[in-house]
Amino acid sequence: MELLEQDKLSSEKLRCRVKDYSLSGGYRPLLIKLNDATWSPVHYDEIKVQLLQTDKDKLEGTSISHSPSGAYKAAVVKFSLPSGCYATMALRELLKKDTSWVAQQNYMQELDLPGLSPKHQ
Repeated sequence: MELLEQDKLSSEKLRCRVKDYSLSGGYRPLLIKLNDATWSPVHYDEIKVQLLQTDKDKLEGTSISHSPSGAYKAAVVKFSLPSGCYATMALRELLKKDTSWVAQQNYMQELDLPGLSPKHQ
């Protein structure tokens, strides 16, 4: 409350008076256990190859093929989360890697691939 008072604010002043614009808050669980998580390895030869079948591919009957002895390896991870949970946070914890935009840019620079790294733009 002291911080609010320093700025001449109160909890009443922070409340939205227009009911249409007021969103009720809700509690989110601190931890969620992934019960349906699965993963499978994928090998591929080209760094820009499409690894997953999109919804459009499924509708059009387009299949994705992989090279079983490809030079690169990836893991396809599948799971579902309840409403209000974030997949990026689950992946960050799973991979133990920074998932911020800056970190992603740094990863791309480390790869030094034309068309992917900001160096080549």
